[in-house]
Amino acid sequence: MAGEFQWTMKKSSYSLSLCLISCIVVVLLVSCNQPKNQHKSTLSETEELDLNLPAMYSGTLPCADCPGIDYQLILEENRFTEISHYQDRSAGNFEEKGTWKVNGDTLTLIGLEDLILKRFLVDESSLTLLDMNSQRVTGDLADMYVLERAGNQQSIREHHQKLAEQGFTFFAAGNEPFWSLKIDSLNRAMFETPDSSINFGEVNRSTLKNVIFLEASTDSTQHSIQIQVQEEYCQDSMSGYLFPQTVTATLHPSEVDTLRGCGIYLDR
Repeated sequence: MAGEFQWTMKKSSYSLSLCLISCIVVVLLVSCNQPKNQHKSTLSETEELDLNLPAMYSGTLPCADCPGIDYQLILEENRFTEISHYQDRSAGNFEEKGTWKVNGDTLTLIGLEDLILKRFLVDESSLTLLDMNSQRVTGDLADMYVLERAGNQQSIREHHQKLAEQGFTFFAAGNEPFWSLKIDSLNRAMFETPDSSINFGEVNRSTLKNVIFLEASTDSTQHSIQIQVQEEYCQDSMSGYLFPQTVTATLHPSEVDTLRGCGIYLDR
């Protein structure tokens, strides 16, 4: 009987050991199959960050076969516009539009047919582009996946809104030298610099392909101005604000041959 009891105890210990080993193997297998460095949100799925929209982010992303990708992301209330310029490519400009959503601290861009285009880790001042597995990119190029938020977004939009309420339909401005141009609802132009202001008469318009040509002169014909407006995004060199139009202007007489800047139609 004693021998039988010992044999039963050994059998039970053996079975218990096999059970423990099996559990350890299962745990190891599950651990090995988990994605490494997976980004985990620090916020709940229902909690959302206040992005203070509209907002625009920009940066230069790495490129496999070019020096870099100049990237801008414009977030509006219910949609986004993504602009990518591949440096040193003759046809390197691409634009994508769609919707976006935020779950926790992850921003997702959604294209046509609900296709997920990109995911970003988001905070109040920047976006960090995540890889295809929603993981942070590591290595020497990690900093290049961070997009900075352009400042003064709200104040610039409030300025545009105020101009629209005053009856202006178009606004353009440039830096170094500083200048601005406003056109009102009566189709009259006003050109300003820090030192002077010139009021022009009626603006004559013509269009060639995607370029709008504007011309105006003063009543005394002492000054005249020629303006070209292109439907091409333009980033202000000081504020980082992204305008929808690129503008060049030539004022006569003037010491500067061509003035360059950015513009926006205020009545659209």
